[in-house]
Amino acid sequence: MYRLTNFYNSRWFNVALFIMFLCLPFLIYWDLFISNKSLVSGDGIQYYSLKSLIKFSLAQGEFPLWNKYLANGTPFASDFTNNAFYPFAIILSLLPFKLFIYSYYALHLAIGSFFTYLFIKELGCGKIAALCTALIYELSIHMGGYRKEHITILATIIYLPVILYFIQKYMNTRSKKWLLFSSVAMAFQFYVAFIQDVVYTDIAVGIFFLIMAIHNRMTIKKVIADGLVWVGSYFGLIAFQLLPTVQLVREYAGNGAASASIDYFQFYSIHFSKLAMMLFPRIFGENVFDSFGAYFSSGFDIELFLGVFVFLILLFGIIRYFSDFRVKVSLGMMIGVFLFSASTHIPLLSELLYRIPGINGFRVPSRSLFIFIFFALVLFAVTLSKLRMVEQMKKIYTFSRWFVLGTCALLGCALFANTANLMSDSNFDGAIAFYQYFKTAFLPGLVALFSAFIIFYVMQKWSKKWSKEQYKKAYGCLGVVIVLVTFLETYSYSTVSYARNIDDFVLKDEASQFISDNVGDFKVWDASVTPSNITNINANLFKGFSSINAYIPFNNPRLYKLFSNTDNQVPLNNTGLLRIFPNAENNLVEHNDLLSMLGIKYIIDSGNLVAEETETKKIVKWANTIYKNDSILVPDSTGEIFVYSQPVEIKPNTFYKVKFNLESVGPQSLFYVDFYGGEKYDLEEQQKVFNIQPGASHYSAVIYSGDTTGIDEINLRIVSTPTSDMQITDFSLVEAEMQIQEHVYKPVFVEGPDRIFENTNAKDILYAPQETQSIENASEIYTNRFDYDLSNVSYVENFKNMDLKHANTTISDENFKNNSISAKVHSDKPSFINFSQNYYPGWKAKVNGKETPIYMVNGLIQGIEVPAGDSEIKFYFYPKVLFVGGFITLLTLGSMVYLIFRGSREKKVL
Repeated sequence: MYRLTNFYNSRWFNVALFIMFLCLPFLIYWDLFISNKSLVSGDGIQYYSLKSLIKFSLAQGEFPLWNKYLANGTPFASDFTNNAFYPFAIILSLLPFKLFIYSYYALHLAIGSFFTYLFIKELGCGKIAALCTALIYELSIHMGGYRKEHITILATIIYLPVILYFIQKYMNTRSKKWLLFSSVAMAFQFYVAFIQDVVYTDIAVGIFFLIMAIHNRMTIKKVIADGLVWVGSYFGLIAFQLLPTVQLVREYAGNGAASASIDYFQFYSIHFSKLAMMLFPRIFGENVFDSFGAYFSSGFDIELFLGVFVFLILLFGIIRYFSDFRVKVSLGMMIGVFLFSASTHIPLLSELLYRIPGINGFRVPSRSLFIFIFFALVLFAVTLSKLRMVEQMKKIYTFSRWFVLGTCALLGCALFANTANLMSDSNFDGAIAFYQYFKTAFLPGLVALFSAFIIFYVMQKWSKKWSKEQYKKAYGCLGVVIVLVTFLETYSYSTVSYARNIDDFVLKDEASQFISDNVGDFKVWDASVTPSNITNINANLFKGFSSINAYIPFNNPRLYKLFSNTDNQVPLNNTGLLRIFPNAENNLVEHNDLLSMLGIKYIIDSGNLVAEETETKKIVKWANTIYKNDSILVPDSTGEIFVYSQPVEIKPNTFYKVKFNLESVGPQSLFYVDFYGGEKYDLEEQQKVFNIQPGASHYSAVIYSGDTTGIDEINLRIVSTPTSDMQITDFSLVEAEMQIQEHVYKPVFVEGPDRIFENTNAKDILYAPQETQSIENASEIYTNRFDYDLSNVSYVENFKNMDLKHANTTISDENFKNNSISAKVHSDKPSFINFSQNYYPGWKAKVNGKETPIYMVNGLIQGIEVPAGDSEIKFYFYPKVLFVGGFITLLTLGSMVYLIFRGSREKKVL
């Protein structure tokens, strides 16, 4: 017994405890693990696939600063969402894929649970309360359920207790080293890379730090001095990733990436009524993981259910121990976070929060609920710790008795009111359905409530007869019971998963194998509105070939504009924007030059968009003017619909350009030009939306007439909801002469739902154009793409014109990796080489060992000049900002080690 007590109080107990937390997820999901299930799919697989890129690249002897496999190339190391530099991701990604998934999940649960235990103890609670809380934390829906699918979120939120532990340790010891350790934990959280919850954590721990500093009566001088060291070390540690990310956001924003709208910001704001789920998780129906609707919040609602025992104890703590400072802090944090999460349902609050920089770019404000849940558990732990005193058991028994009676009375009234209403309408089917709902939604919670009441009754009754030592043992047993009951209550919710067979992602099917064997350095494009299994959720990363499709947080605006034929702003962080392409059929027919320029050799046609007789159509010149109007006045109608309509005679399957000058007093929310022929001819394909800004500008767009069979009259329309006067001048509609090319897409693999076509015009990853042309502004390509021959001509801003048709340029010995490509070039005369990866700062090029300028070509890709004769060329990604950030991080780390070492020496001297 003495040895057991010593072990319980030793550091080895902490080691054993961490190992237990680490093993628990393997035990809970053992049936999935031994059956080769992945534990996750969808978003989860997307996350792990990006981590596998590290493993693939290290095997080639490089670290993936650039990712050539997605979206025509992305700055992998510059995008913090890839957490390329998160140590645990790097190390664990080297494991076999299945073990990587389970180990990564288990490790983060263990970190969160272990530091929850340490933080609760540091707050002054007993070991039993701390251990119970940590176990409930790990076994909760909050750490399981569909959160496994969003593993980035989970790996981020577990650092909240880590950071809080070090801050509390600092408050208790006043030693600056603990603040430095907390900044390390904050940096780790940042490198995990779910920035929304990082920002929420930083705000929460900043508030906690100030509250605790005031409570501990720290001097303003010490708070400011130590606070500056804390914040400075944090930003220094994350500079390695922060600076490249800032560069990425600025680069994309400068090229048309838009900030979030207020509707986007308000998306998935939780409703106050969802607090009822803390006691009755199925009160809003069977499908507790439903994420849509005014009263839902992206599947987070069910995570509020921590268990009836936990809810009862924390509610008792709020009422009985409100004077305890720890209770006040926890409750205050809970209220603040919930108000933020429910801001959409509070008049003016959401509009106010939207104006705060750094906050207004996120959607799903309910993602901050992890802070609410954690402090609810802290409140539970503080209250449970107080129950160590035998006299408190009678008080919680009395509270539970009245709480059970009150709950039953409320439910009884509701039951009576609904029963009377149903019976009066003779709606017996409705009555049966209501009683079935009552049994599902309320009965489990009531059973748990009565169980808690009985346990507290037994404890308070027998505690009068127990000695102090006996009560201590009974209290330990109470902790075990609470954990077991809570585990049984939440098990069905916390263990739900989208588990799929590992082989579905890692192994290649016949279609994927065909592409892998033949694609080389070319690319594929899934041209459908519903992604196929070949590229869905970045599956092509496992299969080893590059795809234009991508499921990535930051969208390259240039790439999106070319595919959508618009110069409008592009949502910066709309995940999956390049995953599907609603304009796919038009791109196949009208813009083969774009696909060819990007080296798209294989078209995955799961939507049956390509037929054997599919033609590509190229505009030769703009010929006949079909309609013209010198002046059209669009009056201010305060947002009411305005329609200008004129009948026109147009040909089927023909391109038409509409162009006009427009002067507007203010921006317009809706303005489009279209062809309209009644219900049978009112398609989005014939509708072109314009982004009207204040002032005078020239606008143009191309409309494809499509199938006009059976349409008696077609009108050219201008549709708007003007909020200010607009004057349109020189409005005209011009018909195009076209060049048609047949059999461009050749079927190469057609088996069942898998349809793969070869683009016979596809360019290699490095290729020489037929000519270069100087242009003033690349943005013109996005809106007037039909006027440009992207596959044969390189359009470069403020460059020289070069005729390369007779240059006789050959490229050989290509070696394409993630971060570089090299080749040998022979040309009879000076030439130009295109590299069909996205243009981005940090790319450099050398010709015969000498650095040469890289030009942005066709508004998207890269190109360089090469001299006549034999040359060796190399493009390589060398982002200086990354290395500057790395230097700052190393300098910060060295300074922190010095400060900690100096502090330890000074303590020893004293």
